[in-house]
Amino acid sequence: MYQAIETRYVGPTNSRGSRIIARAAAGRLTVHWDYVLNPEMNHQRAADLLARKLGWVGEHHGILIGGGNASNTGYVFVFANTSHIDWETRAFSGQTEHAA
Repeated sequence: MYQAIETRYVGPTNSRGSRIIARAAAGRLTVHWDYVLNPEMNHQRAADLLARKLGWVGEHHGILIGGGNASNTGYVFVFANTSHIDWETRAFSGQTEHAA
């Protein structure tokens, strides 16, 4: 079963800089904030690094896509299997197009 990866921003303290915490049921990872990247890219980077740490890489996992979570406190990332996408029509195989 696939697991979602949740990320959240943690602000700086007197002893630590800003960071992103990425977590899934299988584990977690803290990544220092990269000031060269924008916020979305920092969250994506943290999710990517956690996925790699957990061995969730390779074609059979698909691509990691994400967006803001419902409570607006971070991001949620899931794997999408791109083998079922017709990139020309942007439709999933087996999906019918609706008439306008």
